[in-house]
Amino acid sequence: MKTIAAESYGISTECHCYDDDSGYEWCGGCYEDDKREVLILIERWVNNYAPESWEGNVAIDAKGMGWQRVSGRAIVDMTDILPALRINGDYRLVVTLDGGELSAVRSSHDEPCGASFRITFTNEESNQ
Repeated sequence: MKTIAAESYGISTECHCYDDDSGYEWCGGCYEDDKREVLILIERWVNNYAPESWEGNVAIDAKGMGWQRVSGRAIVDMTDILPALRINGDYRLVVTLDGGELSAVRSSHDEPCGASFRITFTNEESNQ
């Protein structure tokens, strides 16, 4: 098992477009553009830290979700991590891999202090 230095990537539902004086238009910070880097980070986590007995599901333990700051737990397939962290509205999600620990913080209008998520390997069955 390798140790990887702490690494974070953020994605946002807001897209920023720029137009320079030459008429060249460029858009960046878009969800689909930035999602690739987050998926690569998740893949690196799986490749370096998944236990041999792992069957493909992850547990997502959440704190501080929504304006009521509720907690919850979901068991999802590894490929459904990002869909499980989405909300219906604008938000920013920062996913961090630090010493084998995968976590995320989501900020939105209803989560100005951020909802936090701890993502761990599990062999429990999906509840989604």
